[in-house]
Amino acid sequence: GKFIVNWPEETLANGRSKNERTGRRYKMVVRVLKGLRNEMEEKGHASAKLISSFQIACLVYNEPDSVFGNDALYDDVKAAVGHIWYSAYDPNRCSNWAEVDEIKSLFPADQPDRPKEVADFFWAVREYAGLKD
Repeated sequence: GKFIVNWPEETLANGRSKNERTGRRYKMVVRVLKGLRNEMEEKGHASAKLISSFQIACLVYNEPDSVFGNDALYDDVKAAVGHIWYSAYDPNRCSNWAEVDEIKSLFPADQPDRPKEVADFFWAVREYAGLKD
């Protein structure tokens, strides 16, 4: 019963730009994390059920471009997971993050539990995929 507004043209253009700036790694990292989320959900990880594929794309979009471009895709995934967890663990670090359209807030005020849910999920990803230091 809630009206949803989105900006598909901006989302597409910004996603393509990020992918080009990161040597095509942005979309690869998103695909890996979506696959992990799906696998974790199938295996009953509760935190995976709280994160959508679109949210994963948005979270990775907010990563600094410098997170990407390591020698191996594994290292890009590990860096992104660690940085997203670190940022979401303290909501002040990600309060200005936006969806890929760069218009809508990724963590709106009416969803105060979202950063904790994100941090919990990305901690679980670190554990599940062995991405710990």
